[in-house]
Order: sequence, then structure tokens, then C-alpha cells
Amino acid sequence: MPRLFRCSLNFISPWISILGALGSGAMMTLSFAPFGYHYLAIFSLVILLLIWNQAKTPRRAFFYGLIFGMAFFGTGVYWVFISVYHYGNAPGIVAAMIVMLLISYLALYPAVQGYWWIRCRGNLSHVGFLLFFPTLVVAGEWIRGWLFTGFPWLFLGYGQIDSPLRGFAAILGVHGISFIGAQIAGALGAIICLRKNLWRVIALLGLICSWIIIGT
Repeated sequence: MPRLFRCSLNFISPWISILGALGSGAMMTLSFAPFGYHYLAIFSLVILLLIWNQAKTPRRAFFYGLIFGMAFFGTGVYWVFISVYHYGNAPGIVAAMIVMLLISYLALYPAVQGYWWIRCRGNLSHVGFLLFFPTLVVAGEWIRGWLFTGFPWLFLGYGQIDSPLRGFAAILGVHGISFIGAQIAGALGAIICLRKNLWRVIALLGLICSWIIIGT
């Protein structure tokens, strides 16, 4: 296994990982309107990536991704209950069940992403943080946008409309911004794991600064 992936944070207990997944998922919601703390989306993905990276099995990474997704979509799509209950005139219990089913389905996307991250990480170098991780994020968003009629809300790129990456919107679209945002998160994750390799750290910092400067 490449040296990069020996940096797992083994001192983190499963319970701390669960709490971290819950907290980072809820924090992800704060990057979208009406809150607009766009930088929290990047930090949220960094935390999730580090939690995945210390998971010992794909099944455990799937579980952490599921917890992240339940927190993220649970705080992000609560308004569906209001629509179904107040405007759809559905009984409260029925509306709650519909929303829970929706949240559970949406949470499967980060869960599957975590599974494949662990399955493939042993065959990847540090490039995995910069290419494979953002590809997983964008692929999940793209599939979620059309599968079963689609649910194209809460894409990472939508939360960056007021960030320095907004300059890429007209050129790359929402998925392009999502890729860059996830790549920045992946670079930050790699920096933590590559903290003993000064030159790679400097190169990754340069990549992050370049995206921000160009987008601005």
C-alpha cells in the first residue's frame, strides 16, 4: 500500500468517527443559502475524507458515509416535510415517513462513495486525493441528479456561488465547481497525510492557491 495511505488516524475511535461524520454532515448544510458559509463545505469534506481514510474496511467507510449523508440531507431537505404536510395535505406520520425514506436514499450516495474510496485507495498514489476523490463526489452528484427522476439539490457547487470559485461557473458549470471544491478538500486531506513531505505539501498548497486566484 502506498505510503500516503499509511497515515490513517488510528487514534480516532469509532465513536469519534461517528460523531465526526454527524457533525461534518450537518456542517455541510451551512455552506448553502440562507447561511452561505461556503468554506464549511470544504472543511466538511476534509473531515469526511480523513474519517474514511482511517476506516479499516469498505463496510465501515460505507457506514461512516451513511451517517454523514443522514446528517447532511437530514438538515438540508427538512423542508420536504413542510411541503408534503402543509401543501400536500398528507398526515404527519406519512409526511415524516416520506421524508425519512428520501433522506435514507440520498444518504446512500456518500455511503457508496466511502465504500469505493476504501476499495480503491490501496491501488492509488497521492493522485487519488486530487483526482479520484473529486471524481467520486461529482459522479455521486451527477447520478443523483437524474436517477429516479433526480434530486439535483445540495450539490457542492451550488454552495460556492459566493466563494472565490464562482468565476468558474460560466465555464465549468455546477459540476465543474463541485470537482474543484472537492479537489481542494482532497488536497487539504493529502497535506495532512503528507506533512512529512515538504515539497508535496508546498505543491498542494500551490494548487489550492491557484484555483482560488484563477476563480476570483
